[in-house]
Amino acid sequence: MAVVTGGTQGIGYAIAHTLLKNNIAKIYLLSVSKDGADLAKEAFTKEFGKEISDRMIWIRCDLSDWAHVKRVANFIANDNNDRLDILACNAGRGIMTAELTDYGVDRHMAVNHMGHVVLTSHLLPLMQETAKNGNIVRISNQSSNLHTAAPPDTKFASLDEINADAGPNGQYGRSKLAAILYSRYFDRNVTKNGHPYVLMNATHPGVVTTKQSTKDIHEPWVPLHSLF
Repeated sequence: MAVVTGGTQGIGYAIAHTLLKNNIAKIYLLSVSKDGADLAKEAFTKEFGKEISDRMIWIRCDLSDWAHVKRVANFIANDNNDRLDILACNAGRGIMTAELTDYGVDRHMAVNHMGHVVLTSHLLPLMQETAKNGNIVRISNQSSNLHTAAPPDTKFASLDEINADAGPNGQYGRSKLAAILYSRYFDRNVTKNGHPYVLMNATHPGVVTTKQSTKDIHEPWVPLHSLF
């Protein structure tokens, strides 16, 4: 079984497509748009047939609302599931301007990193149970080599620091740096501390043609042609 955040479009959709193509028994796709989920389900049905596409379960999940994320995780853990083999933490806010969530936290950090930490933490007992008999559990955090755009004095030492407007690249890069550091922390404190079959990695997907790279990127940087 798998859980994929942002699984109805872009890289997340490709992850879901690959898992269904390779006969995953069940896959939860977490996103905020039902319209996107309906389109994904339609595409999966057309390509794989209804029996395969019905293995996809969509759940609305706003990663900036951590109480909501906890409820979603608890629902998955108690939805007649005795295992979780793959968690793809893919959803995220792209290279956009600074904005605070209702919690008063930078939206890039809240969505790209913290929401996924909450999700991972509440699904971890199920993943550890899955790994007990030697089954390898894989957690993938979607990072980026743009982590190098994080402000050079980044320490993640306070909310004021996290909320400081570092510019579109800096906001995005800081959240992606957090994904890498969290993956290293998880390896030290979980994988190498009694749970060797629960593996976490941070990935750099490269430049991919998605909504983030073709539409969202224009929010902070309006194309010149649109000004004339």
